[in-house]
Amino acid sequence: PAFYAACSSQEQLQTSIEGVESNGSRLQAIHTQFDAMAAWIGHPNVYFVKLEDLVGAPGARGNKKQAETLRHIAAFLGIHLDDIMLDVLQESLAASGSPALYEQIGSWKRALTAPQLVRMQVLMGDRLLALGYEAGSAPPNAQPKPAPAKLPERPLQSSPVAQDVRPAPRHSTSTYQGENLLFLISQPRAGSTLMQRVLGSHEAIHALAEPWVMLHPLYARRSQGIQTNYDANLARAALDDFVGALPGGWEDYMDGIRAMAGVWYNKVLTGTGKPLFLDKTPRYYHIIPDLAALFPAAKLMIQLRNPLAVLSSVLTTWVGKNWSRLSMHRDDILLAPARIAEALHVLGDRLITIRYETFVQDPDAEMLKLCSALGLRFNPEMLNYGANPAPPGRMGDSIGVHQHNRPQSGSLDKWKNTFTNPTYRLLAEIVLTLTGPEILSRLGYSFEGLYEQLLQLPMQDAGAVGRDQMIAMVAALQLSPENVERITPLMGPYLTGEQTATHQSLSI
Repeated sequence: PAFYAACSSQEQLQTSIEGVESNGSRLQAIHTQFDAMAAWIGHPNVYFVKLEDLVGAPGARGNKKQAETLRHIAAFLGIHLDDIMLDVLQESLAASGSPALYEQIGSWKRALTAPQLVRMQVLMGDRLLALGYEAGSAPPNAQPKPAPAKLPERPLQSSPVAQDVRPAPRHSTSTYQGENLLFLISQPRAGSTLMQRVLGSHEAIHALAEPWVMLHPLYARRSQGIQTNYDANLARAALDDFVGALPGGWEDYMDGIRAMAGVWYNKVLTGTGKPLFLDKTPRYYHIIPDLAALFPAAKLMIQLRNPLAVLSSVLTTWVGKNWSRLSMHRDDILLAPARIAEALHVLGDRLITIRYETFVQDPDAEMLKLCSALGLRFNPEMLNYGANPAPPGRMGDSIGVHQHNRPQSGSLDKWKNTFTNPTYRLLAEIVLTLTGPEILSRLGYSFEGLYEQLLQLPMQDAGAVGRDQMIAMVAALQLSPENVERITPLMGPYLTGEQTATHQSLSI
């Protein structure tokens, strides 16, 4: 108390963020204080509530939010809360000054300076996002999402492909082994819709836009990564109990999923006259090893594309400058390369690799090789995919692939136009840095080569990148504090305009 009394208000805020030691006593830094509490997040016997939801905004809408929060707390405690008691509680909160407290909730925006906001981002990183702040609020009274998995310094060695999943079954009693299945997996925006259109033109293959059907059944085994209206952690605990009663444990559970999938996939082929079903779902990158173990007779294809071309397509198709949308595709651009690279390393020849750049430059030769790997007869007419209807469904590329009737190579360098923009250029440097040489090498791309191509592009505009825009972009990536520190040296020159001036001089 004596130390704080001698400090100015800004010094008090600074030490509250960084921590301080004085006269034998220590105040921990804000992220350390959070970590001491974080172990309780997701525990089935702990309920987290946001102060904003509890105090409620003034007016009927705010009171409704408060009412929902109180009802959920009561339900968690096993207390019946009727309308009369709810009214009493809300009146008590109003009398205790909750409306005035609500007015103070946003005061931090006025109190913290810009450097302090940046420092908070560095120290707290995805910890704020774990509690539903800065990237949108969590669902009403839901358990906060666990913090996103950190991208490590060496992701291939410390970040397993199938996180938090029990070992796959070694022996199967199910008669269905996926013998009529083809899986096509990639980063989103890696050209998988084009490949699907070509493969779907084969006389033996039936396809739908993007099924996604295997994500939910397999994710039920995981203790994180699921958002539900019911308590997903309690559901996982209940599933553990149920599986524990099965004679074969998790092997029996996986057999059940396999049998269920057999019903789905076989029925979707009914009436098509085709023996094979192509499940093109890019975000199966989350479950590649699970699919390989679950369907030993299925063919798994991995489509690769220059990660900068993927990033460019994500930005121009889905994001623009709306950084909240970037947070929706964070895993697609940062996590997917690590998961795919690890799967290629671990599963080896079990996976059939397709390289987008090679395919569009010589589609006849590449499709001949692919059909041979799939055990199919190659028909050159497959490449004229525009002559056939698109697979039904809402997912996938609804624009680019329909502009042509067969594969084209003209768009291979189109990604370079995106990164003449300073803000996008900075994001590209961040993505390359966090992906790293090892992952890129396993994907078949050169870190140094891609970085050199990026730095040789002329800059569209000189001048500094706005601090607020930079903070919003970095926050959308939901990075760990360690990874924020890794990319901090990249941001400085863009803040001052030094980097944009250097790149613009390359075009003069």
